[in-house]
Amino acid sequence: CAYFLFVTYHIMEPCVNGTQHIGYTWYDIKDEDAHITNNSSNSIEVIAQGKLPLPMYESVPLKWTGITDKKLGFMPVFMDSRGIIMALSKSMGWNWVPLLDTTSSAIKKNKHDTIWPISISGGKLQGVMLNGKGEIVPKCVPRPVLSSFDVQIPLIGLEGDKVGTLKHKFEESCLQNALIMAQSEWMLNKDGVSEERIEEELSNEEAKLDAKVLKHMVLSLKLNKPIRALGLVKRLRSIKAIKIAYAQAGKESAPKALLTRIERIIAKREELEILQNKDDEEDSDDSDDEAGEENYTDENDVDELEPEKPSQTIIPIKKGKENVKRSRNVNPFSRATPSKKESEGFEIKSPDVKLTPQLSRQSSFSQESRKKKR
Repeated sequence: CAYFLFVTYHIMEPCVNGTQHIGYTWYDIKDEDAHITNNSSNSIEVIAQGKLPLPMYESVPLKWTGITDKKLGFMPVFMDSRGIIMALSKSMGWNWVPLLDTTSSAIKKNKHDTIWPISISGGKLQGVMLNGKGEIVPKCVPRPVLSSFDVQIPLIGLEGDKVGTLKHKFEESCLQNALIMAQSEWMLNKDGVSEERIEEELSNEEAKLDAKVLKHMVLSLKLNKPIRALGLVKRLRSIKAIKIAYAQAGKESAPKALLTRIERIIAKREELEILQNKDDEEDSDDSDDEAGEENYTDENDVDELEPEKPSQTIIPIKKGKENVKRSRNVNPFSRATPSKKESEGFEIKSPDVKLTPQLSRQSSFSQESRKKKR
């Protein structure tokens, strides 16, 4: 089970114009009894920290903070004074992403309506709708009625009954699924889940994402936008989904150029899968060979594994009439010369050759040149 703690605090005093500087730190509490065992250094890990992107020139820019449930990957969230809920996403490099605009016409019925958020669970925001200008905090008695709102990333084109609203809805759902998939992959790796289960979970998420991209591609074909459809095909993650896209493009009587491009994409993906399978097989074979080499030891190889002793050379040294043998360790690869004491009994005789300098006739040291000068 995962335990997280999201803390917000003032970094510095507010500016003269009223701008607040609020920072955050997101902790991973590995041991819920860390405060009892006094072992907080090993059981608490800082996942991310920084400064909240809040509106300027406002004395109370932060309205609410919380953490989502497992479906959204336990993302830290907050709502600012403008009514926008932001989430800290792994897919964006631990940066803040707008998750929901509570001031949109899909949520607010009247101009002065505001939302008192409580939690985000199951992909929905749970909160209380406050009606009227003066109502800022919900009443405790009678107990307020909770309302739920679907989480929807604010994109241009989602407001009102504009042309192409369905296209933007598909784009928003694909973006939301990509955020959730990256966050769930991070959570599975953090929990130490086996690779087989991680692949199974990710394959299910990829199938959901590919299904939404396929719907978006069919809509682009119906609107006679082949370039947009090709871009969506490139975003598909599995070969099976790309083949389904090829079949759908054939049914929608897509241009031949689009069909040939999709065929090339399928061929490239198949080649990449073959190469990846070969690499995986080679890696598994190498790991098996290394494991076998580590476990196997031959009796004949025991001597070879022992370190070699340095070679010893015996140098005779004359002391009077006796030859005394001394041994010393000598590196066989070095060309060291014996010391003076060791080389006293040896004489290096030079050959009996008289070396006379060879001077040219024009040299100033030759006999002919001396005669000429005289």
